[in-house]
Amino acid sequence: HVSASRGRARARCLDIGMACAVRPPAPVAKLCGGPDVVPVIRGECHTSAVIVVDHVTAVPLPFPPAVIDRLAHAATLLRRFLARVHFAHRTVPGLMPGALYHPTEAFNLALARYEKVWMPLLASLKNAPGAGAEKRKLAAPLDVQWMHHLHRLDPCAYRADCEQGFGELVDPSDPFLCAGDGAPADDAVAETNARQAWQNVSPDSPFDLADALREYRETGGCFPELRNSSSMCDSNESSNHPCFSVSSDVRGAATRQGGFLYQILPPRYADRTFIRAASERYAKLVVLWREFPDEFLVPTYDMD
Repeated sequence: HVSASRGRARARCLDIGMACAVRPPAPVAKLCGGPDVVPVIRGECHTSAVIVVDHVTAVPLPFPPAVIDRLAHAATLLRRFLARVHFAHRTVPGLMPGALYHPTEAFNLALARYEKVWMPLLASLKNAPGAGAEKRKLAAPLDVQWMHHLHRLDPCAYRADCEQGFGELVDPSDPFLCAGDGAPADDAVAETNARQAWQNVSPDSPFDLADALREYRETGGCFPELRNSSSMCDSNESSNHPCFSVSSDVRGAATRQGGFLYQILPPRYADRTFIRAASERYAKLVVLWREFPDEFLVPTYDMD
């Protein structure tokens, strides 16, 4: 009897235009323009309904337009970078599909290259004499840039690891600029700078991923000693800054990023208007995070 009643109610819903008023919690209503502002949603009750929202007060963005523009640009670069990682097996001989998503020998090698070469290299440039030494753009090897990206997905662990290893935060030279994967770099000068800097600190370790992977296999998974390693990474007990290492779960993060890429591959994520709107939506989410610190607010894929 109850099922029959529900069926009749649903039938009436399909035939009659429905309207409803949604009253948000008082704090949200206040944030959106005051407690008297009530969003009203109209729409027909069927699967193809178009929902119209009336009387919604615009939420002021917490960032200036220039910051929103940079966010949109960075989001576009991120999508390209993730796709380059995903399809790296097409340009890197010996690299299996999906090898950088799981704890394979390629993944372990990438992590070692990131910890032992790249991060000490960036830290040394930051403290090198001469104006602007740390400002040079460097196109990191793709696998190394991938590790840097995964590490920074946990900003608290990233800061703690940098401070423990180097005594200060070390920012990436350019978070999505990469080379050494058989594909041309977006910035030839940045690639040249990176190769020279790599050669200075690790002359026995190839810059290109294919060469590094082949050598790693030939030596049974051994990583070569670094030039001037004592000055870049001191493991003595008296050292204030021990060797740099990653404490966050970069392996789990890699698997999740593979699933995230699948969600942002549709063409609309390459549309500038869509990405600009998504950046504004993200800015509004930041407001909600700030106003409701005790709530667990999950972003949608475009905001994420």
